[in-house]
Amino acid sequence: MKIKDIQIDGFGVWTGLSVDSLPEGMTLFYGPNEAGKTTLMQFLRAMLYGFTEERRQKYLPPIHGGTPGGAIRVTGPGGGYEVRRHSQLTDTDVTGRLTVTGSDGLAQGQHRLGMLLGQIDEPIFTNVFAIGIRELQELSTLDDTSAADELYKLSSGLDRVSLVDVLRSLRSGRSEVVGKREAESDENEAAIGKLASMMTKREKLRDEIQRLSGSTRRWSELATQRRTQSQEIETLRGRMVAWEREARCVEIATSVYDKWQERDQIREEIDAIEGEAALPDEAPGQLVQIEAMLEERRTKMEEIKTKRRGLRDKSEQLPINKRLFDLQGRIEAASQQATWIEALEEQIDRLENQIEKARNQVDADADRLGIEEDERVRLGDGDDGDLPDLSRS
Repeated sequence: MKIKDIQIDGFGVWTGLSVDSLPEGMTLFYGPNEAGKTTLMQFLRAMLYGFTEERRQKYLPPIHGGTPGGAIRVTGPGGGYEVRRHSQLTDTDVTGRLTVTGSDGLAQGQHRLGMLLGQIDEPIFTNVFAIGIRELQELSTLDDTSAADELYKLSSGLDRVSLVDVLRSLRSGRSEVVGKREAESDENEAAIGKLASMMTKREKLRDEIQRLSGSTRRWSELATQRRTQSQEIETLRGRMVAWEREARCVEIATSVYDKWQERDQIREEIDAIEGEAALPDEAPGQLVQIEAMLEERRTKMEEIKTKRRGLRDKSEQLPINKRLFDLQGRIEAASQQATWIEALEEQIDRLENQIEKARNQVDADADRLGIEEDERVRLGDGDDGDLPDLSRS
């Protein structure tokens, strides 16, 4: 993969920077300190591997404004591609908004970028393909051997791990495991390393195994005894359940004994009555009629109950008359005099009947005596000052 164009929308000190048509050979960027060379290199790393937390803190937001991110044009297997990556200031994702657009206009994502990079991750890219001024300055402070080690790690490390570091780690681990033997002139003493400590621990564990093995027989006897007792407990529990069931049956039989005797006596009486009873021939028809009547009565009862429920619902919906509620005491007192009021109403009816009879008698007498209608009205009103002359009749 080769980089052809660089377009920075906003990254560190760069805003709207465009570097077009990079040549096929080596391209050198030079300038004074703080000119932005390292920022340009970090921008390329951001386009290829995303906005890490360190890059966000150092290069975002852009100093001179602009949208954080940009694009690069590269050539690789399959032709040319445009890698465009942007990020919001509130994003926490390293990837950001990544699009990889091919020459055919098809937009792809991280999978295509990984194929263009040859599955090389950022640590390998940093150590092998993107050595910065900081790494070169560190080499100048080392001696020949250390510099050779560093150069070896930068160029030929196996999966980002230097063989020199591996050898040193192996030597250090061997020293920790085996230990170092230090001989002195007066004494022959050896420093016990990690291996000797492990051997001592092995002997202790072996002694503990032997001690515990001696207790195995006792544990086996106790386990056998425990199993036997568990089986005996289960047997006793089964017997207890059976006894409880039997006791319950006896208790129930005792409680229903009298009722059972009464049932037998009633059954004997029924048998005796059935032998003597002789039902008439029309008994089945009458029974059917009685059942029909009962069903009709039930239907009417259900209708009455339905009406009663409807009236009760209506009564509950009616508003409460406050005046009647205040007169509740008087109404209840008057309801207690219902018998007396009924007697008075009967007397009133009798008196009205007597009055009606008297009026009929008066009309009959007036007709017999030849009294005119207007004179009858005056007499009925109690005006007797001007009585008519009696006829000969």
